[in-house]
Amino acid sequence: MGSPSGGVQKVYQEINTRASNLAAFVSDQIKVNKYFEVLASVRGDFFRTVYDDPNQAVVANRHLERSDSMVSYRFGAVGHPMSNVSTYVAYGISYNPSAEQGTIQNLSTANLAPERTFTIESGVKADLLNNQLSLTAAVFRIEKTNLRINDPTNNTVAILDGIARVDGIELGAAGKITDAWSVFGGYSYLQSRILDTPDLSQNGRELPNTPSHNLTLWTTYALTGSLTVGAGATYQSFAYANTGNTAFVPDYWKFDAMVSYKVDEKSTLQLNVYNLTDKYYFSQYSGGNVVPASGRWASLTYKVRW
Repeated sequence: MGSPSGGVQKVYQEINTRASNLAAFVSDQIKVNKYFEVLASVRGDFFRTVYDDPNQAVVANRHLERSDSMVSYRFGAVGHPMSNVSTYVAYGISYNPSAEQGTIQNLSTANLAPERTFTIESGVKADLLNNQLSLTAAVFRIEKTNLRINDPTNNTVAILDGIARVDGIELGAAGKITDAWSVFGGYSYLQSRILDTPDLSQNGRELPNTPSHNLTLWTTYALTGSLTVGAGATYQSFAYANTGNTAFVPDYWKFDAMVSYKVDEKSTLQLNVYNLTDKYYFSQYSGGNVVPASGRWASLTYKVRW
């Protein structure tokens, strides 16, 4: 069929994907004494995907199936050195099947076993100001030992032959500083790296979609018994959009605000304004594709409970 520009117009047929997951899990946390607890959990998954794309040029790629049986687990311990302080350490294993996004790229991807991820973390939580304010801190390492990459000798074939690692810290605060002033905040620092892979274009690179710095702050203040105002900020440092680190999205700050009025005991009127400065930034990005986030917008809601 000819097109107005003189090219060829191609009509693509419908692509169908069907994914199902059957899972069972058990978990328990046992209090040994007032100072010490242990916890453990185990989960079994059977994940199956059937993917049909009649538009594929290679006949073998038009109908693809993949089934995976996975057993993941997590165990750890919690300590209470003081009545208002808790510490913990935990270790776990989880999996990412090749069809987890609902698509199977080609026959080589359909033949890949799930990626396996190890996680170890340790943290502390302290409840202050008569348990009105909670402060948290954690350090962790996440390591994928069989990273899914393209075969360096054949770019159309996927293999499991890479190691990726993320080391990070998290800090958080949530609760009330005074009866009228509430705060919620979190900060994370992530250091990511692709390690020990035969694909030299990826070896030593940072992981995509893994910004080093992430910050979220939100606070509200009750001016009166009925009127409350609030404001918040979000920051994300620049992040790479591909494994070769040749494409990235810039860092950004975003600011939001709100005001609410308690009409009576059962209803509240609230105005929220998002992205106050109308900042242009990207909410989703992968490879050479990006999706811009919403510009400045507002919502007015009236909440009623009974």
